[in-house]
Amino acid sequence: MNIRRSFTDGRNINLRVCFGRKDIEDLARIDEEYRGLPRREELEGTVIPTYLGFYSGKDERLGEIGCIVMEDCGENIGTTETLPLGIQEKLCGLLKALHDFRLHHVDFSTHKVVERDGKYRIIGYDSLEQRDCQWDGNWHIGEEIPDIDEFNCNSLHAVGEKLRIWKPVYVPSVMIGGREFENDDDFFPEQRVIDALLQNVDTHHYTSIRKYIRWLMTAKEEGVWKAMRVSPSTRNQLQRLKRPDAT
Repeated sequence: MNIRRSFTDGRNINLRVCFGRKDIEDLARIDEEYRGLPRREELEGTVIPTYLGFYSGKDERLGEIGCIVMEDCGENIGTTETLPLGIQEKLCGLLKALHDFRLHHVDFSTHKVVERDGKYRIIGYDSLEQRDCQWDGNWHIGEEIPDIDEFNCNSLHAVGEKLRIWKPVYVPSVMIGGREFENDDDFFPEQRVIDALLQNVDTHHYTSIRKYIRWLMTAKEEGVWKAMRVSPSTRNQLQRLKRPDAT
């Protein structure tokens, strides 16, 4: 299946072309599903590209040909990391408009958004599904990440996380051997305790890191962490712990 672009009658168009009966039947099915979307015409030209139809025929040289024609709305907008918050808000507005029509994009990402002259459209029309949900339409942009159960729509909650529209969640971490490890629920000791326990030790080799993590867990069981939080210079607790070799 080929995607081709053209310009005709003052309009940019996008052609999805296929050859052979099976692919043509697939396009015909997509055409039927798309035409069956509720109130599709009210979204075309503002939220999704304008659909111009499905055509099929036969060429003496190429055989059977099928084609879906749509408005060409520009280039892909790129990855989430490159988007300013203002653009993210616009995308949220487009998704809310779909939601208001009981439509969900089941494969949404910024790669499914195009832009031309500051106007944004969601593409991937064959990924639109009709669905009911209890989301109230409020994205809570710029606020703390909402509880997924209270948000009332798992798929849109996942989109919000992808678009990074909420305040980042701080996850404490520590550095061991030049690698960062999440430290939820004090799984590891404080960084200063780790540095004291592993001072003058080369932990940069991967297998060494694993050895030292296991050793840190032993130190935790022996109560060394607690003692070193009180006095980082304490060493008597370490005397009964054999620190592993770096090999």
